[in-house]
Amino acid sequence: MSGLESIRREFAYAVVRRCTEQGCTLKLAGLSDYVVLKGEKLHQDRKMPDCIIFEMNGKVVVGIVELKSRTVHVNDVVEKLENGCRSALKILQVRLKRSTKPTLLLLVLCKAIHSSEFRLLTSRRIKAGERRLMIQVKDCGFAFASLLGR
Repeated sequence: MSGLESIRREFAYAVVRRCTEQGCTLKLAGLSDYVVLKGEKLHQDRKMPDCIIFEMNGKVVVGIVELKSRTVHVNDVVEKLENGCRSALKILQVRLKRSTKPTLLLLVLCKAIHSSEFRLLTSRRIKAGERRLMIQVKDCGFAFASLLGR
């Protein structure tokens, strides 16, 4: 059984077909072998991002995605992304037999964002294991595959 199939079966209660929230959507066209988990269904006891995307097309890519249709509260978004990273890395550690370092992408999609919130978000770094990752802010309707060069 593949790593993605294992994730699909183990977390069937959190699997969703689309990454969308209140009119803000991340386009998944161009991805071939992937699974999307709804963060709030995955862990109801903590703040979680809207979606965690696992894509395995030669290499392992994980997208931690927060969708905002209204006000962006920077500390709240950062906490959700941090919790999403921890959950994703734990899932990969258990589900993948090989020792691989996934590419982690932190993404916030917004309908609108104030320039001060944008600067605060893009200047923050999220700790994921031994790495410190940048947050990317894009418009609602952005295509995840474009981050992968597709």
